[in-house]
Amino acid sequence: VKIADGQLTPDRFILFISAASGFTLTFGSIIESFLNIRQFIGQAKDFQSVLSLEEEPACDSLPNGAEFSHSVIQNVRFAYPNGFSLYVKDLTIHRGEHIAIVGPNGSGKTTFVKLLLGLYKPQEGDISTFFADGTCVKGTVFGMFSTVMQKIYQYAMTIDENIAFHEYADINTSQLHRAIDGSQFTPDIAAMPNGGRTMLRKDFDPAGINLSGGMQQKLALSRALYRNAPIMVLDEPSASLDPVAEQSLFEAFDQLFHDKTCIYVSHRLSSVRFCNRVLVMDKGQIVAMGTHDELMSTCPLYARMYDAQSQSYREIAKETCDA
Repeated sequence: VKIADGQLTPDRFILFISAASGFTLTFGSIIESFLNIRQFIGQAKDFQSVLSLEEEPACDSLPNGAEFSHSVIQNVRFAYPNGFSLYVKDLTIHRGEHIAIVGPNGSGKTTFVKLLLGLYKPQEGDISTFFADGTCVKGTVFGMFSTVMQKIYQYAMTIDENIAFHEYADINTSQLHRAIDGSQFTPDIAAMPNGGRTMLRKDFDPAGINLSGGMQQKLALSRALYRNAPIMVLDEPSASLDPVAEQSLFEAFDQLFHDKTCIYVSHRLSSVRFCNRVLVMDKGQIVAMGTHDELMSTCPLYARMYDAQSQSYREIAKETCDA
């Protein structure tokens, strides 16, 4: 209005608008910085509280080289702050067994695995490990487990170091080669610029490479074979694969780990039919266990899940054949 009346020149109008806009942006930045400072203070307090926790002795090796016999899980209970809880009353895992854990999404499969691995601690109950000489260890013995998980990380180290997690002076060369051969990773590594000394990622080396999805799975499998622990835990390592590829992968696992205790977690029931036992989880509990054939006749939840998956696969196969 003042510009129209000649009381305010355009240049002064632009000056006032710019000042108001600058003030608004500055004030907004101050508010955002204040909120960030509050968030960082909260994170620093969390970090300090973790540092103040009492150090616990880690049990990472088998007592006196004793051979694993079996693990017993009794009355183990664990609950998240959001209310979901898991309870395992009584379960024994024997040496040499191949066990599958199946169930709907959110049934507690991964939580159970994390409790078994010692990543979570049970709020009630015990997980005990027994050895052939009669020794019993309460809690998790970290050296008992090799894992192949769904999320596979590539670290900014060489291929060999990514597998062994040791410096070259400490790497067991023969064991490394057996692991690479067992995972069928040898041809891929041979085609790399520097073989096993090829750097992954470009954090420290501009010539570093990133592995494809298939190579990442071979990397994870090589890590598990190099560690050579008595118990193999595979938590949906093939979730991104199609059913046929997953079936082939699990059959390969079964052959590679035939002499070890294996625990498979999968949402595809057809992939774990070869296991000695299948544990069916629902709402945080093991609701049934047995072989595939036994569960098809005794566990309605397992039968419904298997039939639903089989039907979808049959429809896909029919559409493919028609095309």
